[in-house]
Amino acid sequence: MSPRLHPELKALGVSVVCLETRQVRAAMSAQRNKTAAADALGLAHLMLTGWFRQAYVKTDGAYRLKLLLTHRRNLKRKFLDLENVIRHSLKSFGVRLNKIGRSGFEQAVREAYAGDMFTAELMECMLTARAALWRSISRCRNWRSPPSLPAKR
Repeated sequence: MSPRLHPELKALGVSVVCLETRQVRAAMSAQRNKTAAADALGLAHLMLTGWFRQAYVKTDGAYRLKLLLTHRRNLKRKFLDLENVIRHSLKSFGVRLNKIGRSGFEQAVREAYAGDMFTAELMECMLTARAALWRSISRCRNWRSPPSLPAKR
């Protein structure tokens, strides 16, 4: 929650410090009682003594860019998984799709199952899903920077 709370509290004029979690955990591990009250007392002691390291809080744009890259990577993985499933399915019928690029893939698959109605239906479902994923990947690729949050009311 700190990426969301930190800028909001700062905007309200509240003095905010994010602590380095590993250092705080090491300092608090010496506590005998692990209760909320003891934790609050331990944090207050750290702040009073100055034995803490301030953590860097990334900007909202940095978090959005990370989200964009993560989602794009996951879409690409699913896309490649679908292509590999299609290739593997055709291989069981003795068809190997070697050295076929993205643009010629659909046509090569359709030619491979041309006479088999059962396989044709299954492959069309897979090709439809593959095409939908490719459209989504393309949409993500067109973003130069992540869109910002809508204005609050």
